Parts: sequence; C-alpha cells; structure tokens
Amino acid sequence: MKRPIRPRALLTLLIAALLCLSTTALADEPLPVGLLTTTTTPLSTPSALEQARQNLILDRGAAAEALLDPLRQTHLDEATHTRVQVMLALAALERGLGQKALTALDEVREEGHPAEPYIALVRARAAAMAGKHALAIDLLGDAIERFPDDWTVHAAYAARAHTLFKAGRYTEAALAYEGLLERYPDYPQRHIAAYRQAQSLIHTGDVEAGGKLLRQIWLDYPWKEEGAKARIILDTWQLVGQGPPEPSEQELLERGRELRRMKHWLVAEDELGDLLEQVKRRGDGDGALANDVRLQLALTAYERQDYDKALPQLLELERRTRSGDEGAGLNRDFVRKILQRCHHRMGNSEKAEALLKQRYANRSRQSREDALMEFYWDDGRYEESWELANKNLSDRKKNDWNFAFLTYKAKRYPQAARLLRDLIRSSRSSSDRDRYRYWLARTHQRQGQLDAAVKLFEQVAQDDTFGYYGYQANNRLYEIAQERAPRVPERLGMLPVLPEDAAAVVARFNASGCDAGSLGCALDLIAATDQTVAAAGAASPRATYTRQARVYWRGPEDPPAPQPVTADAFARMTPDQMLTAYVDKAPLVGAARALAEAHRALWPALDRVAFLHEVGLHREAQLEMRTISLEYWRLMEAHQDGDKPRSDKPLELSGKRWGHLIDHRGKERRGFWGLPARQDLYPIPRRESARRRAAKRQERIIQQRRAIEPLFQRALMEVGDHYIARKLRLMRGGWDRSDVSGESRKAWTELHPRAFPLLVQKYAAREGLNPYILWALMTVESAYNPDSVSYADARGLLQVIPKTGNKVADDIRDNIFGGYDLLTPETSVRHGAWYFARLVRKFNGQEPFAISSYNGGPHNVHRWLRHKDHIPLDEFVEEIPFKQARGYTKKVLRFVALYRAIYEDTEGIYVGQAIDPTTLIDPRY
Repeated sequence: MKRPIRPRALLTLLIAALLCLSTTALADEPLPVGLLTTTTTPLSTPSALEQARQNLILDRGAAAEALLDPLRQTHLDEATHTRVQVMLALAALERGLGQKALTALDEVREEGHPAEPYIALVRARAAAMAGKHALAIDLLGDAIERFPDDWTVHAAYAARAHTLFKAGRYTEAALAYEGLLERYPDYPQRHIAAYRQAQSLIHTGDVEAGGKLLRQIWLDYPWKEEGAKARIILDTWQLVGQGPPEPSEQELLERGRELRRMKHWLVAEDELGDLLEQVKRRGDGDGALANDVRLQLALTAYERQDYDKALPQLLELERRTRSGDEGAGLNRDFVRKILQRCHHRMGNSEKAEALLKQRYANRSRQSREDALMEFYWDDGRYEESWELANKNLSDRKKNDWNFAFLTYKAKRYPQAARLLRDLIRSSRSSSDRDRYRYWLARTHQRQGQLDAAVKLFEQVAQDDTFGYYGYQANNRLYEIAQERAPRVPERLGMLPVLPEDAAAVVARFNASGCDAGSLGCALDLIAATDQTVAAAGAASPRATYTRQARVYWRGPEDPPAPQPVTADAFARMTPDQMLTAYVDKAPLVGAARALAEAHRALWPALDRVAFLHEVGLHREAQLEMRTISLEYWRLMEAHQDGDKPRSDKPLELSGKRWGHLIDHRGKERRGFWGLPARQDLYPIPRRESARRRAAKRQERIIQQRRAIEPLFQRALMEVGDHYIARKLRLMRGGWDRSDVSGESRKAWTELHPRAFPLLVQKYAAREGLNPYILWALMTVESAYNPDSVSYADARGLLQVIPKTGNKVADDIRDNIFGGYDLLTPETSVRHGAWYFARLVRKFNGQEPFAISSYNGGPHNVHRWLRHKDHIPLDEFVEEIPFKQARGYTKKVLRFVALYRAIYEDTEGIYVGQAIDPTTLIDPRY
C-alpha cells in the first residue's frame, strides 16, 4: 500500500519542481551584460578585419571567424594580434562556444590595455558560458573592485549575481541580488532578478523572506512570467496553510488599477471581477470599495474601446450616484463625463449632448456655451460651433487664427478670406504666414477661384520649399493641374456616351433594314446617330480629393496599396540594398583611430574608443565616445558664447556621471539603471596646480579646434554618435541657405543622417515600412540621440513609453524586456518599428494617421476619424485637437519629404486627401 503524501511534503515537492523548471527555463538566457550589444554602418571595399567586424555586428560569428583565422597565420604586430584574438573570442561567444572564446583570450595580454575593463568582461562572460562559474565569479568580482568608475562595472554587478545563481551558490546569490536591486532601481531585468532572489532565499531555507518577495513580485509584475510563477507558488502554499497572508482587498484594487493603467485590460477585468464578487460575498456590495471596483471595471472596458460593455456599467454607476446610499465613493460629474464620452464614441451624439448640458446645468451660461462650442467642433457640426463662437468670443479672439479657420470650416468663405488676409498682413512669423496663405488659397479653391488659388500655392511652395505647407501646396497645384487637363481617351470605351433609351436604339436598328452582322449598314447607322460624348465632369467650385490619404512613395500615380495591406507595400528598400548613414566621398573607416593617433594627449580614452569600435563593440564605443565628445561640444559652445578659461579657472562644463544627456523628467533625475546622477562629469579640481593644468588643457583644445574638429566630426560619424555630430555641424552654420543637392548635399546628410542604418533598415524591412519614415520619426522624436528621456518618460531613439514598450514586449513575447532597455538603440528601433507598422495597418495603410497616433494615441485618432471622415486630409490634420500631436504630424511628414529630397533627389512627396475611415481594432494602446 502506498503511503499518502502529507501536505507539507506535497508543498516541498511542488516548490522544488517549480524551482527546477524555472531554473532550467532561465539557464539559457544570455547574461544581462547589456553593454555588449552592437550596431554600425556597412562600408564599401572593406579589409578582412573590417569585413569580420561587420559580420560580428550582424551576429555572423562563423563568417567572422572564417575571415579572422587566416590572419592568425600571418605576422601581426601586437596591437593587431590583440584585436584579432578579441574578435575571435566575440565570434565564439556569438556561437555559444565559451571554451573556444577563453582559448582565444589566452593569447591576449589584458593588463594595461586601453580597453582592459571590457576585455575582462568578455573573459568573464566566456568563462560563464563555458560552465566555469567559479572562474567567472572571481573575474567579475575583480572587475567590480578594479574598475568602479568604468561603464563595465554595471554589467559586472548584474552578471556576478546571475552567475552565482546558476552556480547554485544561493546564499551569495541572494545577497548579490539584494545589492543589485538596491543599487539599480531601474535595472531592466528587475523582475527576473527579484524572482531569482526569492528562489535563492527559498533554497537557503528562508521561506518566509522568499514568500514575501514572491508576493511582491506577483503584485508588481502581473504581466510578466515571473508574476505568474510567483502566483503558482503562493497558491500552492495557501493549499496547506503556509506562506505569507493573502493581499488585502485594497491591494488587489490597486493591482487591478495598475493593470488597467498599464493597458493589460483582459487580466485587469478578470481580477477586478473576482474582487467585486469577493466584496459582495462579505456583504459590502454597495460600499465605497465595491463602487471603486465597479468604476475600474467600467474604465477598463471603456479604455479598450469595448463601448457596448462599458455603457451599461457606466449607466449603472450613474444611477448609483443619484440613489444616495448606493453611490458611496463615486463622483457624479466624473461618471457623467465618461458616460458622455462613451455615448459620443458610439455615435450617440444626441445623448452625449444631453449629458453635457446636464453636467453644465448649474454653471454659467458662458462656460456651458463654451463647452457646447467645443462639442460641436469635435462632432463636425461647424456651423453650430461658429454661431456660438461668433456670439461669445471677444473681438480680439475673432481676429485670431482659430476663429478664421472655424469660419472656413463653417463654409463662410468670403468672411474667412478677409480674416486670413488680415492675419497675413499682421503676421511676423514666416511659418505662420505660410499657413495663412495656404488656407487662403484653399478658401479660393473652395470658391472655384482657381487662378487666385494657384498664385498663392506657388508662393507658398517657393517660400516654404522643405516645409509642411510647401509640399502641401505642391500637392494642391498638381491636383488643380489634373483638374484642368483635357480628358483624352487612352483606349476604346473610356469615355461614356450620352444616355439613351435602350428601346429607341433597338427600334432604330430594326427600322434601318440592316442585317445582323452587316458592317457597312451598321457604320451608316452610326454616322447618322448622335455620338456626343458626355461631359467628363462639370467644373465644380469645390476641390476634389480622390486619392487615398497615404504617402505615395513613387509619386501621385503610384497605384494604391493592396488590401489587405502587405509588407512590401511600403518598403522601397530590400535587405540587400543597405544604405550608409552619410553621403561622403572619403571612407569613414579608421576615422576614430586617426583621431586617437592625433589627439590622445588631450583625450587618452580615444584609444579605448578606437579599439572597441574596431573589434565590433560598437555600443560600448559610443558610450565611451560620448564622454569625450560631450566635453568638446560643451567647450565649443562656451567659446562660441565668448567664454574663455582663465589661467587658474577652467570653464565649468555641464554633465553628470551616469546621467542622461537629455532628461526632461522632474528634479530628481536618475541616471543609468536608476543610479543617482549627482556627480559632475567634468569637475573643477580643488588644488590650484590641477586647476591651472585643466585651464591650460581647455585653452589648448580651443586653440587647436580648427585642426581637431574635422577629425572629431568624422570619428563621431564612424562611431555612430549622430546626435553630437549633428550638433557640431549645426554650430558651423551656412547649411540652411543651400540647396539639398550638389556640393551642399554632404552638409545636409550630416544634419539629417540615415542614422543607425543597419537597425533601421533591418526592422523597416521586417515590418514592411519605408525606412525614410522611421528616420523622419527619429528626427522629430530624439534628433538621433538614444540617450533621451522626455517629460512623459518616453525613452530612446523613437521615444517609446515604458508601458507601451511592455505591451509591445508582451505581443512579441519578449519576457526579458525592461523599460530601461528602450535607451539602447536596437530595442528602441525594434519596438518603435513594430508598433508603428501596426498603426499603419490599423489605419488601412494611411501613414498620416499612424503618425498622429504615434504621438496622440490610436484611440484618439480613431475617435476623430469617426466624426471627421468626410473631410480632406489637410483639414483633418489642422483639426487635430492636441497641439503637440498636430505639430508632430506636420513635422514628420515634412521630414519624410526632406529625406527623400536629400537622398533620392525627389521634389517632396505626394500625400492623398481622401480619408478611408475603416480601421482595425488593434492596437488600442
């Protein structure tokens, strides 16, 4: 007879099985040495070493090794030999051959090398991959102790904790993870580190501490695998009455609220629904907590655009706000506001308007009519909106742009024309003047005054050559020319004949006495019949817009995109047509090394930059180069402003160690992985002798700037710091008065590079996008700076918000992802391209709406389209209610046109005007 398994034994078996399963699943993950990532630009006619470097960048370890092996048989100087061996080690690591990498590094003399910290990190990574965990742990500990101020120290801390865990040294691993998570609040794989810390604690017998940590993981990371695994263990403990206490109802509510805020709506709905039933079971179904849960459920359905589900929930909440005791904790105006919006999004404009009037019933007439004026505008009821504006606005406001455009939309064209002319006369801004002239031309076009419209469009196109209104004016000129062109039949049967009664035609034929098939008789009959061609279309005073509102990459005659949209509909580039970042007759290969050879006395770290770049550790080279280039740029800025170092007082240059170059968050800005960014990057020495040396060095840099800058610029371009390379080019000026073609083209490419070309082309091809639209997005989002954080916490080259990044990671099944990863170029481009491509498909191939959605949110653009699908695109863009999203859409389209002018010698772009309102459901975030 088999003995029954006791509850505690069952618990032990289940936890052990789950821990083993988790450890096995995570064992194959690469060590999170996030600094060891690469990306660069392919170059023409490369040497064997350069070819090998490019193959390493493309993760082609075997190909790189095939190129490097023959070099080992030749006589190499020590520097080249070290480079070859390190590259062989990286090639072996790419192929998962840790022992082979270690063997290659045995021939490298690491001590005293400019890149010693990085070689040490590669050696430790190779040891861990080879299963030599003890060696790897010792190497990583040594690196942390010897190089505390190097970039490599962060990767070493993380790698050491993970290696201790994989080695089964759980006591040390638990302490290492505790220190890692405390030191780095924004460590990107925090969910993995915390889960492994809990596993380590449980393995050492500290079940209580491990259980508390698992409970916190479940609360903090409900959308991650680790959160689900933690829940399984906690549920197992509950079966036998063990483990930490269940979360309180308030904690569960906050978890559901966070799930909704992070846009994990389905999980939020399930958990909030369970919580509501739990609250009801204990007899508090009408209390404030229950109503808060009901509100969160209604908001969850509303935000995921399931309005049929949200409406009855909101109606019930609104009823509760009127019933006294049942409305505890609810804000009536807030509930009615969401209910009003829900009705409006469902197309129930009358109910939405009635709710709006109820909400403003006890407020002043002015505020009520202002709200109605805005409501009518959003609803596309321009005449009603104009009537209220004309009634309530002051004379000053009636002379501004908003009222002029509303007058145009209300079809009061003569009055709109007068207002626009007044604005043109009083405008001091050329960009505003171009906008007013464009819309005055559109007003003439609407009235059928095409000659006046053409004259104004031509002026705008000439004055705003590379601007939004300039390319729009060219588009309208093309359409007017097409409208005026004579209709020429291209093939038989194209032109319709005047309609005629079919019976009359048959009767005439029968009366003629012709035999069927008698050609001669039939020709006589045709000659005697009126063959007047019907008018191809009467001249209309209204502008026509028949081309779909998308970018026509090959010009206005480009055929429409196939339906459903396929990947190749938008990709002009094929994978074998890789483009470089710049147009430069002189190759950039060796530029970083040339700068190091010439100016290592000023910047000794240039040797490290050159080596890292040469072996294919491109991201690491960029990080090291940024410290040097930032100092040079700040010094040149100060010199340009007239500041000079004094003999004992060097110039103070801004910059924080581990800080982000651009960070628009609050006062307490955090740096790399959340480190405090307080320490000055370029501190002023305290000792007078050191200050004098620092001042003298700054003077030397300024004096030699004319010799330094060309080398500096080219080194930045080779290494891929496109942001500061662009800043230095902007300081020289002169580019804005030149044409984009000919000799000045090089300057324009330095200002608008095809930045990070391998990454952009790789993911553009994968997602079916034209790469120029990604470069245009990147220009507006970050100006090619990967180290950029916005006030809204958007990060990286394409400024993806972490919660959007988490949703994308969930969709592409990337459980390793953490929000900080968006500051690495590859993750930012990968996520941004994937998300933007889904927006393009959501809006049926119409890129302008995808662009607006990228900034203003797809749910908002979907709502705007619902009420304004009958207007041309240029009016739609002008009516985007969010100022930032409106300007953003114009800027990106403008830069798409500019990129094509620079690199493809095209005259702007053609964007159609006819809006197709059909959309897909997803993405909704």
